[in-house]
Amino acid sequence: MALIGNIREVDVPSLIELARQGTGTNRLRINNNSRTITLYVTDGEIVHATLGDADPGGVHGVYAALKCASGAFELEKGVPPPTRRTIDIPWNTLLLQTLQHIDEHRNDAQNTTYQEETHTMATKEKPEDIIKEMANDMEPGLRGIGIVGTDGLGIAFHKVSGETAESLGSQMALIMQLSRRSADRVEKSDLEDVLVTTDKSYLLSRMLGEGAYFLVVNVDRDSVLGNVRLAMRNYADRIVKAIPGAK
Repeated sequence: MALIGNIREVDVPSLIELARQGTGTNRLRINNNSRTITLYVTDGEIVHATLGDADPGGVHGVYAALKCASGAFELEKGVPPPTRRTIDIPWNTLLLQTLQHIDEHRNDAQNTTYQEETHTMATKEKPEDIIKEMANDMEPGLRGIGIVGTDGLGIAFHKVSGETAESLGSQMALIMQLSRRSADRVEKSDLEDVLVTTDKSYLLSRMLGEGAYFLVVNVDRDSVLGNVRLAMRNYADRIVKAIPGAK
Protein backbone atom coordinates (compact mmCIF):
# COMPACT_ATOMS: atom_id res chain seq x y z
CA MET A 1 0.00 0.00 0.00
CA ALA A 2 1.37 3.41 -0.98
CA LEU A 3 1.70 6.52 1.18
CA ILE A 4 0.03 9.40 -0.68
CA GLY A 5 -0.06 13.10 0.16
CA ASN A 6 0.87 16.67 -0.77
CA ILE A 7 4.32 18.26 -0.64
CA ARG A 8 2.85 21.31 1.06
CA GLU A 9 2.31 19.06 4.09
CA VAL A 10 5.58 17.06 3.93
CA ASP A 11 8.72 18.49 2.28
CA VAL A 12 10.74 16.48 -0.24
CA PRO A 13 13.90 16.04 1.91
CA SER A 14 11.76 14.47 4.64
CA LEU A 15 10.10 12.16 2.10
CA ILE A 16 13.50 11.06 0.81
CA GLU A 17 14.62 10.33 4.37
CA LEU A 18 11.48 8.25 4.86
CA ALA A 19 12.15 6.33 1.61
CA ARG A 20 15.74 5.68 2.71
CA GLN A 21 14.82 4.07 6.02
CA GLY A 22 15.25 0.35 6.40
CA THR A 23 16.28 -2.11 3.70
CA GLY A 24 14.73 -3.16 0.39
CA THR A 25 13.44 -1.02 -2.47
CA ASN A 26 11.15 2.02 -2.45
CA ARG A 27 9.83 4.35 -5.15
CA LEU A 28 8.99 8.02 -4.61
CA ARG A 29 6.91 9.76 -7.28
CA ILE A 30 6.26 13.51 -7.35
CA ASN A 31 3.76 15.12 -9.73
CA ASN A 32 4.75 18.76 -10.10
CA ASN A 33 3.54 21.15 -12.82
CA SER A 34 2.34 18.35 -15.14
CA ARG A 35 5.72 16.64 -14.77
CA THR A 36 6.46 13.40 -12.95
CA ILE A 37 9.72 12.99 -11.07
CA THR A 38 10.54 9.47 -9.89
CA LEU A 39 13.24 8.44 -7.42
CA TYR A 40 14.20 4.82 -6.75
CA VAL A 41 15.83 3.84 -3.45
CA THR A 42 17.62 0.57 -2.70
CA ASP A 43 18.88 -0.23 0.81
CA GLY A 44 18.89 3.41 1.84
CA GLU A 45 20.56 4.90 -1.26
CA ILE A 46 19.02 6.63 -4.30
CA VAL A 47 20.09 4.54 -7.30
CA HIS A 48 18.02 5.95 -10.16
CA ALA A 49 15.92 9.02 -10.98
CA THR A 50 13.76 10.08 -13.91
CA LEU A 51 12.48 13.51 -14.84
CA GLY A 52 9.34 13.72 -16.98
CA ASP A 53 9.15 12.40 -20.52
CA ALA A 54 12.61 13.70 -21.39
CA ASP A 55 14.06 11.39 -18.75
CA PRO A 56 17.60 12.73 -18.40
CA GLY A 57 17.92 10.49 -15.35
CA GLY A 58 20.54 10.65 -12.67
CA VAL A 59 21.22 13.53 -10.33
CA HIS A 60 19.17 15.99 -12.44
CA GLY A 61 16.03 14.19 -11.30
CA VAL A 62 17.11 14.52 -7.66
CA TYR A 63 17.85 18.24 -8.16
CA ALA A 64 14.39 18.74 -9.63
CA ALA A 65 12.70 16.80 -6.82
CA LEU A 66 14.38 18.82 -4.06
CA LYS A 67 13.31 22.08 -5.72
CA CYS A 68 9.64 21.12 -5.62
CA ALA A 69 7.55 23.21 -3.23
CA SER A 70 4.15 21.91 -4.36
CA GLY A 71 2.56 18.88 -5.95
CA ALA A 72 1.34 15.41 -5.02
CA PHE A 73 3.59 12.55 -3.94
CA GLU A 74 3.31 8.76 -3.76
CA LEU A 75 5.76 6.65 -1.75
CA GLU A 76 5.46 2.94 -2.42
CA LYS A 77 7.40 0.19 -0.68
CA GLY A 78 8.85 -2.82 -2.48
CA VAL A 79 9.02 -1.34 -6.01
CA PRO A 80 12.38 -2.28 -7.61
CA PRO A 81 14.33 0.20 -9.76
CA PRO A 82 14.97 -0.31 -13.48
CA THR A 83 17.87 -2.57 -14.38
CA ARG A 84 20.12 0.38 -15.18
CA ARG A 85 21.60 2.47 -12.39
CA THR A 86 22.14 6.18 -13.02
CA ILE A 87 23.26 7.29 -9.55
CA ASP A 88 26.32 5.89 -7.76
CA ILE A 89 26.81 8.78 -5.33
CA PRO A 90 26.08 8.26 -1.60
CA TRP A 91 23.08 10.26 -0.37
CA ASN A 92 25.07 12.58 1.90
CA THR A 93 27.36 13.56 -0.98
CA LEU A 94 24.42 13.90 -3.34
CA LEU A 95 22.65 16.19 -0.87
CA LEU A 96 25.68 18.47 -0.64
CA GLN A 97 25.99 18.59 -4.45
CA THR A 98 22.30 19.42 -4.71
CA LEU A 99 22.68 22.22 -2.21
CA GLN A 100 25.56 23.69 -4.21
CA HIS A 101 23.57 23.36 -7.42
CA ILE A 102 20.56 25.18 -5.97
CA ASP A 103 22.78 27.82 -4.36
CA GLU A 104 23.79 28.97 -7.84
CA HIS A 105 20.16 29.88 -8.62
CA ARG A 106 19.09 31.51 -5.35
CA ASN A 107 19.76 34.88 -3.82
CA ASP A 108 21.40 35.18 -0.41
CA ALA A 109 18.14 35.25 1.56
CA GLN A 110 16.77 32.17 -0.18
CA ASN A 111 20.09 30.40 0.19
CA THR A 112 20.17 31.03 3.96
CA THR A 113 16.68 29.59 4.36
CA TYR A 114 17.53 26.47 2.39
CA GLN A 115 20.72 25.85 4.38
CA GLU A 116 18.78 26.13 7.64
CA GLU A 117 16.25 23.59 6.36
CA THR A 118 19.03 21.23 5.29
CA HIS A 119 20.76 21.58 8.66
CA THR A 120 17.49 20.79 10.44
CA MET A 121 17.03 17.67 8.32
CA ALA A 122 20.62 16.55 8.96
CA THR A 123 20.37 16.96 12.75
CA LYS A 124 16.86 15.52 13.16
CA GLU A 125 16.61 12.25 15.05
CA LYS A 126 15.87 9.14 13.00
CA PRO A 127 13.09 6.75 14.07
CA GLU A 128 15.33 3.68 13.82
CA ASP A 129 17.89 5.26 16.17
CA ILE A 130 15.20 6.04 18.75
CA ILE A 131 13.80 2.51 18.84
CA LYS A 132 17.33 1.09 19.14
CA GLU A 133 17.82 3.30 22.20
CA MET A 134 14.43 2.17 23.46
CA ALA A 135 15.45 -1.47 23.02
CA ASN A 136 18.57 -0.91 25.13
CA ASP A 137 16.40 0.48 27.94
CA MET A 138 13.96 -2.42 27.97
CA GLU A 139 14.20 -5.75 29.75
CA PRO A 140 15.78 -8.93 28.26
CA GLY A 141 12.40 -10.34 27.19
CA LEU A 142 12.17 -7.91 24.25
CA ARG A 143 11.77 -9.60 20.84
CA GLY A 144 11.36 -6.61 18.55
CA ILE A 145 10.05 -3.08 18.06
CA GLY A 146 8.40 -1.53 15.01
CA ILE A 147 6.96 1.80 13.87
CA VAL A 148 4.15 1.29 11.35
CA GLY A 149 1.61 3.47 9.58
CA THR A 150 -2.05 2.58 9.99
CA ASP A 151 -1.98 1.91 6.23
CA GLY A 152 0.52 -0.91 6.89
CA LEU A 153 3.57 0.95 5.56
CA GLY A 154 6.60 0.18 7.76
CA ILE A 155 8.67 3.12 9.00
CA ALA A 156 11.40 1.49 11.13
CA PHE A 157 12.04 -1.88 12.78
CA HIS A 158 14.45 -3.33 15.33
CA LYS A 159 14.74 -7.10 15.85
CA VAL A 160 16.15 -8.70 18.98
CA SER A 161 14.95 -12.32 18.77
CA GLY A 162 12.08 -14.37 17.42
CA GLU A 163 9.87 -13.12 14.60
CA THR A 164 10.54 -9.60 13.37
CA ALA A 165 8.07 -6.85 14.11
CA GLU A 166 8.24 -6.00 10.39
CA SER A 167 6.49 -9.24 9.44
CA LEU A 168 3.70 -8.40 11.87
CA GLY A 169 3.30 -4.75 10.90
CA SER A 170 0.61 -5.10 8.24
CA GLN A 171 -1.45 -7.51 10.35
CA MET A 172 -1.22 -5.23 13.39
CA ALA A 173 -2.25 -2.25 11.23
CA LEU A 174 -5.53 -4.01 10.42
CA ILE A 175 -6.07 -4.88 14.09
CA MET A 176 -5.41 -1.27 15.12
CA GLN A 177 -7.87 0.07 12.55
CA LEU A 178 -10.61 -2.30 13.68
CA SER A 179 -9.90 -1.62 17.37
CA ARG A 180 -10.02 2.13 16.86
CA ARG A 181 -13.39 1.87 15.13
CA SER A 182 -14.72 -0.32 17.93
CA ALA A 183 -13.48 2.09 20.62
CA ASP A 184 -15.13 4.98 18.83
CA ARG A 185 -18.46 3.19 18.40
CA VAL A 186 -18.68 1.44 21.76
CA GLU A 187 -16.71 3.58 24.19
CA LYS A 188 -16.91 6.89 22.30
CA SER A 189 -13.26 7.48 23.22
CA ASP A 190 -9.81 7.47 21.62
CA LEU A 191 -7.85 4.22 21.38
CA GLU A 192 -4.60 4.22 23.38
CA ASP A 193 -3.17 0.72 22.89
CA VAL A 194 -4.07 -2.83 21.86
CA LEU A 195 -2.72 -6.04 23.42
CA VAL A 196 -2.49 -9.31 21.47
CA THR A 197 -1.51 -12.42 23.47
CA THR A 198 -0.05 -15.57 21.92
CA ASP A 199 1.25 -18.73 23.57
CA LYS A 200 4.82 -17.38 23.27
CA SER A 201 4.66 -13.60 23.50
CA TYR A 202 2.75 -10.36 23.93
CA LEU A 203 2.23 -7.89 21.10
CA LEU A 204 1.46 -4.42 22.44
CA SER A 205 0.63 -1.62 20.00
CA ARG A 206 0.27 2.07 20.94
CA MET A 207 -1.14 4.87 18.78
CA LEU A 208 1.29 7.71 18.04
CA GLY A 209 0.37 11.38 17.79
CA GLU A 210 -2.91 11.98 16.00
CA GLY A 211 -3.19 8.33 14.99
CA ALA A 212 -1.56 7.98 11.57
CA TYR A 213 1.17 5.75 13.01
CA PHE A 214 1.57 3.27 15.86
CA LEU A 215 4.39 1.70 17.86
CA VAL A 216 4.36 -2.11 18.22
CA VAL A 217 6.49 -3.99 20.77
CA ASN A 218 6.87 -7.79 20.87
CA VAL A 219 7.98 -9.25 24.24
CA ASP A 220 8.12 -12.67 25.92
CA ARG A 221 5.16 -13.82 28.02
CA ASP A 222 7.09 -13.40 31.28
CA SER A 223 7.62 -9.67 30.63
CA VAL A 224 5.94 -7.08 32.85
CA LEU A 225 3.40 -5.28 30.66
CA GLY A 226 3.36 -2.24 32.93
CA ASN A 227 7.04 -1.66 32.24
CA VAL A 228 6.49 -2.12 28.51
CA ARG A 229 3.66 0.42 28.48
CA LEU A 230 5.80 2.88 30.43
CA ALA A 231 8.67 2.59 27.95
CA MET A 232 6.32 3.06 24.99
CA ARG A 233 4.77 6.13 26.63
CA ASN A 234 8.18 7.64 27.40
CA TYR A 235 9.43 7.36 23.81
CA ALA A 236 6.18 8.19 21.97
CA ASP A 237 6.70 11.97 21.65
CA ARG A 238 10.27 11.63 20.35
CA ILE A 239 9.18 9.08 17.76
CA VAL A 240 6.38 11.31 16.48
CA LYS A 241 8.81 14.23 16.06
CA ALA A 242 11.20 12.01 14.12
CA ILE A 243 8.61 10.79 11.57
CA PRO A 244 8.38 13.20 8.60
CA GLY A 245 4.94 14.81 8.49
CA ALA A 246 3.65 13.10 11.63
CA LYS A 247 1.60 15.05 14.18
